[in-house]
Amino acid sequence: MLIVAWIISRVVDIVIDDFGKKLTEKTESTLDDEALPFVIKIVNIGIYLIAFMIILGELEYDVMPLVAGLGIAGFAIGFAMKDSISNILAGFFILLDRPFVRGERIEVGGYKGDIVDIGLRTTKIKPPDNVILTIPNSKIISEVVTNYALPEPEVRLETGVGVAYGTDVEKVKKILLNVAKGSKNVLKKPGPEVSFVEFGDSSLNFKLRCWIPDFRRFAVLDELNTEINRRFEEEGIDIPFPIRTVYLKKE
Repeated sequence: MLIVAWIISRVVDIVIDDFGKKLTEKTESTLDDEALPFVIKIVNIGIYLIAFMIILGELEYDVMPLVAGLGIAGFAIGFAMKDSISNILAGFFILLDRPFVRGERIEVGGYKGDIVDIGLRTTKIKPPDNVILTIPNSKIISEVVTNYALPEPEVRLETGVGVAYGTDVEKVKKILLNVAKGSKNVLKKPGPEVSFVEFGDSSLNFKLRCWIPDFRRFAVLDELNTEINRRFEEEGIDIPFPIRTVYLKKE
Protein backbone atom coordinates (compact mmCIF):
# COMPACT_ATOMS: atom_id res chain seq x y z
CA MET A 1 0.00 0.00 0.00
CA LEU A 2 2.85 2.36 0.76
CA ILE A 3 4.26 1.70 -2.72
CA VAL A 4 0.88 2.60 -4.24
CA ALA A 5 0.79 5.75 -2.11
CA TRP A 6 4.30 6.65 -3.26
CA ILE A 7 3.31 6.20 -6.93
CA ILE A 8 0.17 8.32 -6.46
CA SER A 9 2.24 10.94 -4.67
CA ARG A 10 4.75 11.13 -7.54
CA VAL A 11 1.97 11.43 -10.13
CA VAL A 12 0.26 14.17 -8.13
CA ASP A 13 3.59 16.00 -7.75
CA ILE A 14 4.14 15.97 -11.51
CA VAL A 15 0.60 17.12 -12.32
CA ILE A 16 0.55 19.94 -9.74
CA ASP A 17 4.09 21.02 -10.59
CA ASP A 18 3.33 21.17 -14.32
CA PHE A 19 0.12 23.13 -13.75
CA GLY A 20 1.83 25.40 -11.23
CA LYS A 21 4.71 26.26 -13.55
CA LYS A 22 2.28 27.29 -16.28
CA LEU A 23 0.51 29.50 -13.74
CA THR A 24 3.63 31.09 -12.27
CA GLU A 25 5.03 31.92 -15.70
CA LYS A 26 2.02 34.17 -16.28
CA THR A 27 2.51 36.21 -13.10
CA GLU A 28 5.20 38.40 -11.55
CA SER A 29 4.08 37.63 -8.01
CA THR A 30 6.06 35.28 -5.75
CA LEU A 31 2.82 34.20 -4.09
CA ASP A 32 2.15 31.31 -6.46
CA ASP A 33 5.85 30.32 -6.33
CA GLU A 34 5.57 30.00 -2.53
CA ALA A 35 2.13 28.39 -2.60
CA LEU A 36 3.08 25.60 -5.04
CA PRO A 37 5.50 23.68 -2.75
CA PHE A 38 3.11 24.22 0.17
CA VAL A 39 0.19 22.68 -1.75
CA ILE A 40 2.32 19.72 -2.90
CA LYS A 41 3.46 19.03 0.67
CA ILE A 42 -0.09 19.14 2.08
CA VAL A 43 -1.38 16.81 -0.66
CA ASN A 44 1.46 14.34 -0.06
CA ILE A 45 0.82 14.30 3.67
CA GLY A 46 -2.85 13.59 2.99
CA ILE A 47 -2.02 10.72 0.61
CA TYR A 48 0.36 9.02 3.05
CA LEU A 49 -2.04 9.56 5.95
CA ILE A 50 -4.88 7.86 4.05
CA ALA A 51 -2.56 4.99 3.07
CA PHE A 52 -1.47 4.59 6.69
CA MET A 53 -5.11 4.44 7.82
CA ILE A 54 -5.91 1.79 5.18
CA ILE A 55 -2.96 -0.35 6.30
CA LEU A 56 -4.08 -0.16 9.92
CA GLY A 57 -7.59 -1.12 8.83
CA GLU A 58 -6.26 -4.15 6.93
CA LEU A 59 -4.43 -5.21 10.09
CA GLU A 60 -7.80 -4.97 11.90
CA TYR A 61 -6.50 -2.22 14.11
CA ASP A 62 -9.17 0.11 15.51
CA VAL A 63 -8.27 3.43 13.90
CA MET A 64 -11.11 5.47 15.45
CA PRO A 65 -9.14 6.48 18.60
CA LEU A 66 -6.24 7.49 16.33
CA VAL A 67 -8.55 9.51 14.09
CA ALA A 68 -10.08 11.19 17.15
CA GLY A 69 -6.59 11.94 18.52
CA LEU A 70 -5.45 13.40 15.22
CA GLY A 71 -8.60 15.50 15.09
CA ILE A 72 -7.99 16.92 18.57
CA ALA A 73 -4.31 17.53 17.79
CA GLY A 74 -5.22 19.20 14.51
CA PHE A 75 -7.74 21.44 16.27
CA ALA A 76 -5.18 22.45 18.90
CA ILE A 77 -2.50 23.19 16.29
CA GLY A 78 -4.98 25.08 14.14
CA PHE A 79 -6.08 27.22 17.09
CA ALA A 80 -2.47 28.00 18.01
CA MET A 81 -1.63 28.93 14.42
CA LYS A 82 -4.92 30.61 13.55
CA ASP A 83 -3.26 33.92 12.59
CA SER A 84 -0.71 32.26 10.30
CA ILE A 85 -3.36 30.01 8.75
CA SER A 86 -5.63 33.03 8.26
CA ASN A 87 -2.85 34.89 6.43
CA ILE A 88 -2.05 31.87 4.25
CA LEU A 89 -5.70 31.39 3.28
CA ALA A 90 -5.93 35.11 2.56
CA GLY A 91 -2.87 34.74 0.32
CA PHE A 92 -4.69 32.07 -1.69
CA PHE A 93 -7.71 34.37 -2.06
CA ILE A 94 -5.43 37.16 -3.33
CA LEU A 95 -3.88 34.68 -5.76
CA LEU A 96 -7.32 33.75 -7.10
CA ASP A 97 -8.94 37.20 -7.14
CA ARG A 98 -5.85 39.17 -8.22
CA PRO A 99 -7.05 42.59 -6.96
CA PHE A 100 -3.55 43.92 -7.72
CA VAL A 101 -0.20 42.85 -9.13
CA ARG A 102 3.39 43.83 -8.49
CA GLY A 103 4.19 47.41 -9.49
CA GLU A 104 0.67 48.79 -9.04
CA ARG A 105 -0.11 51.48 -6.49
CA ILE A 106 -2.75 50.64 -3.88
CA GLU A 107 -4.20 52.09 -0.70
CA VAL A 108 -5.34 49.74 2.06
CA GLY A 109 -6.00 50.33 5.75
CA GLY A 110 -4.71 53.91 5.53
CA TYR A 111 -1.43 52.85 3.86
CA LYS A 112 -0.61 53.88 0.30
CA GLY A 113 2.28 52.57 -1.79
CA ASP A 114 3.54 50.53 -4.72
CA ILE A 115 3.30 46.73 -4.58
CA VAL A 116 6.81 45.31 -4.15
CA ASP A 117 5.98 41.68 -3.42
CA ILE A 118 2.93 39.47 -2.81
CA GLY A 119 3.87 36.57 -0.55
CA LEU A 120 2.05 33.61 0.94
CA ARG A 121 1.51 35.30 4.32
CA THR A 122 2.23 38.99 3.71
CA THR A 123 2.22 41.67 1.02
CA LYS A 124 4.97 44.31 0.88
CA ILE A 125 4.33 47.85 -0.35
CA LYS A 126 6.65 50.84 -0.74
CA PRO A 127 5.08 54.21 0.14
CA PRO A 128 6.40 57.56 -1.19
CA ASP A 129 8.79 57.95 1.78
CA ASN A 130 10.77 54.97 0.41
CA VAL A 131 10.32 52.45 3.23
CA ILE A 132 8.88 48.93 3.02
CA LEU A 133 5.60 48.16 4.77
CA THR A 134 4.78 44.49 5.39
CA ILE A 135 1.02 43.97 5.68
CA PRO A 136 -0.57 40.62 6.70
CA ASN A 137 -2.70 39.23 3.89
CA SER A 138 -5.63 38.71 6.27
CA LYS A 139 -5.73 42.47 6.87
CA ILE A 140 -5.72 43.18 3.14
CA ILE A 141 -8.72 40.99 2.33
CA SER A 142 -10.70 42.44 5.25
CA GLU A 143 -10.13 46.06 4.17
CA VAL A 144 -11.28 48.17 1.23
CA VAL A 145 -8.45 48.16 -1.34
CA THR A 146 -8.09 51.12 -3.71
CA ASN A 147 -6.08 50.23 -6.82
CA TYR A 148 -4.88 53.39 -8.58
CA ALA A 149 -3.89 51.42 -11.68
CA LEU A 150 -7.43 50.11 -12.35
CA PRO A 151 -9.54 50.16 -14.43
CA GLU A 152 -6.97 52.14 -16.44
CA PRO A 153 -3.50 53.21 -15.30
CA GLU A 154 -3.96 56.78 -16.64
CA VAL A 155 -4.38 59.46 -13.95
CA ARG A 156 -5.72 63.00 -14.29
CA LEU A 157 -3.45 65.66 -12.87
CA GLU A 158 -4.42 69.23 -11.94
CA THR A 159 -2.32 72.19 -10.89
CA GLY A 160 -3.37 75.76 -10.24
CA VAL A 161 -1.45 79.02 -10.59
CA GLY A 162 -2.28 82.70 -10.09
CA VAL A 163 -0.78 85.65 -12.00
CA ALA A 164 -0.86 89.38 -11.38
CA TYR A 165 -3.79 91.48 -12.58
CA GLY A 166 -3.03 93.06 -15.95
CA THR A 167 -1.27 89.94 -17.29
CA ASP A 168 -2.26 88.81 -20.80
CA VAL A 169 -4.69 85.94 -20.21
CA GLU A 170 -4.12 84.28 -23.59
CA LYS A 171 -0.36 84.42 -23.08
CA VAL A 172 -0.67 82.60 -19.74
CA LYS A 173 -2.89 79.94 -21.31
CA LYS A 174 -0.39 79.39 -24.12
CA ILE A 175 2.54 79.02 -21.71
CA LEU A 176 0.70 76.51 -19.52
CA LEU A 177 -0.37 74.45 -22.54
CA ASN A 178 3.15 74.45 -23.99
CA VAL A 179 4.63 73.33 -20.66
CA ALA A 180 2.22 70.38 -20.50
CA LYS A 181 2.66 69.44 -24.16
CA GLY A 182 6.44 69.61 -23.80
CA SER A 183 6.52 67.07 -20.96
CA LYS A 184 7.23 63.47 -21.94
CA ASN A 185 5.18 62.38 -18.92
CA VAL A 186 1.93 63.99 -20.14
CA LEU A 187 -0.32 62.08 -22.52
CA LYS A 188 -1.11 63.55 -25.94
CA LYS A 189 -4.59 62.03 -25.88
CA PRO A 190 -6.58 63.21 -24.08
CA GLY A 191 -4.68 66.45 -24.44
CA PRO A 192 -4.02 69.02 -21.70
CA GLU A 193 -6.52 71.80 -20.99
CA VAL A 194 -6.16 75.25 -19.42
CA SER A 195 -8.99 77.23 -17.85
CA PHE A 196 -9.15 80.77 -16.50
CA VAL A 197 -11.12 79.83 -13.39
CA GLU A 198 -11.58 82.96 -11.28
CA PHE A 199 -10.70 86.49 -10.27
CA GLY A 200 -8.89 86.02 -6.98
CA ASP A 201 -8.31 88.57 -4.24
CA SER A 202 -4.88 89.39 -5.62
CA SER A 203 -4.50 87.28 -8.77
CA LEU A 204 -6.03 85.90 -11.94
CA ASN A 205 -6.29 82.17 -11.27
CA PHE A 206 -5.74 79.46 -13.86
CA LYS A 207 -5.96 75.68 -13.74
CA LEU A 208 -3.99 73.23 -15.88
CA ARG A 209 -5.52 69.75 -16.34
CA CYS A 210 -3.72 66.89 -18.04
CA TRP A 211 -3.47 63.11 -18.06
CA ILE A 212 -0.36 61.11 -17.14
CA PRO A 213 0.29 57.44 -18.02
CA ASP A 214 0.56 56.17 -14.46
CA PHE A 215 0.24 57.13 -10.80
CA ARG A 216 3.55 59.06 -10.41
CA ARG A 217 1.52 62.16 -9.62
CA PHE A 218 3.97 63.99 -7.35
CA ALA A 219 6.99 63.56 -9.63
CA VAL A 220 5.11 64.91 -12.66
CA LEU A 221 3.54 67.72 -10.63
CA ASP A 222 7.00 68.77 -9.46
CA GLU A 223 8.26 68.77 -13.05
CA LEU A 224 5.35 70.85 -14.38
CA ASN A 225 5.39 73.42 -11.57
CA THR A 226 9.16 73.89 -11.88
CA GLU A 227 8.90 74.46 -15.63
CA ILE A 228 5.91 76.83 -15.24
CA ASN A 229 7.85 78.92 -12.75
CA ARG A 230 10.88 79.03 -15.08
CA ARG A 231 8.78 80.08 -18.09
CA PHE A 232 6.98 82.78 -16.09
CA GLU A 233 10.31 84.22 -14.98
CA GLU A 234 11.52 84.27 -18.60
CA GLU A 235 8.36 86.06 -19.75
CA GLY A 236 8.31 88.50 -16.84
CA ILE A 237 5.00 87.19 -15.49
CA ASP A 238 4.54 87.83 -11.78
CA ILE A 239 2.98 85.37 -9.36
CA PRO A 240 1.50 87.71 -6.73
CA PHE A 241 1.02 87.19 -3.03
CA PRO A 242 -1.65 88.71 -0.78
CA ILE A 243 -0.91 92.23 0.44
CA ARG A 244 -2.62 93.92 3.35
CA THR A 245 -2.30 97.64 4.07
CA VAL A 246 -2.62 98.54 7.75
CA TYR A 247 -3.43 102.11 8.80
CA LEU A 248 -2.50 103.16 12.34
CA LYS A 249 -4.67 105.91 13.81
CA LYS A 250 -2.79 108.34 16.00
CA GLU A 251 -4.49 109.51 19.18
